[in-house]
Amino acid sequence: MKNDKIILVRHADFGYDKIVPVERYNFGLQGITASMKRMIPALDVREPVMIVHGPAVRTHLTAGNIRLMLLKKGFAAGEISVDPQLDEVRDFSWEIFSKLMEGGIYAYEGTTFMIEKKMTNLYDLGYPDYFIGDAIHNIPAQEKAGWPEAFRKRVEKIEPFADVKKRLANVLESLPRETQTILVTHDGLLLELVTTFTGQCRGLQPAGFIQLENRGGKLAIARIYDSNSDITEGNGGTDDIIKLLRNGSRTTR
Repeated sequence: MKNDKIILVRHADFGYDKIVPVERYNFGLQGITASMKRMIPALDVREPVMIVHGPAVRTHLTAGNIRLMLLKKGFAAGEISVDPQLDEVRDFSWEIFSKLMEGGIYAYEGTTFMIEKKMTNLYDLGYPDYFIGDAIHNIPAQEKAGWPEAFRKRVEKIEPFADVKKRLANVLESLPRETQTILVTHDGLLLELVTTFTGQCRGLQPAGFIQLENRGGKLAIARIYDSNSDITEGNGGTDDIIKLLRNGSRTTR
């Protein structure tokens, strides 16, 4: 092969439960089928494909269905493997995260208190801007001083965005050269790449993917596809994504 081919896939929409209802499974499968129509032409059927996914059920189901579809097209797709570094944002809670964005009265472990939005979200950011800017780790100490200690510790446990990006960089750097690889992970790990390439603070839709290629020894973004877009011409800053991912957190205002 002339270039490494690495495809980063956001898991399909199988929901967040360990047991997936049939209706939800079929819905997620539709998303994978649509993406595979765009993904398969970017792969070389003469070369084997390695598939790796995070520990979550939704990434496992996505990876398994991708493998089956590749096998039906004549690809040599071996057994899928799991890499814990492709897991979702560690210790993340959407309930807590959204309350910090919105502010207001909140009850945590039996204690009710006020979260002041002007302190936790000064610039009135939404998702994913609030996460990309690592705003929850920049809340003033005077605001956190008014929270129950258990809640303060819970918020501080949420993985910083810079650490999330470094996990993906670690995985990419550990991959064998001269191979085709599909990595199935979560939106949080892909936000930096999508935002930089598109010039918009946005995530990747379920079952969407980012196609990488080796350019002069560096991994670069060649294409981003999801249900909202198919982009092959992006902004600068994505010609060395390892360097991009290893940079610190963004400041979003």
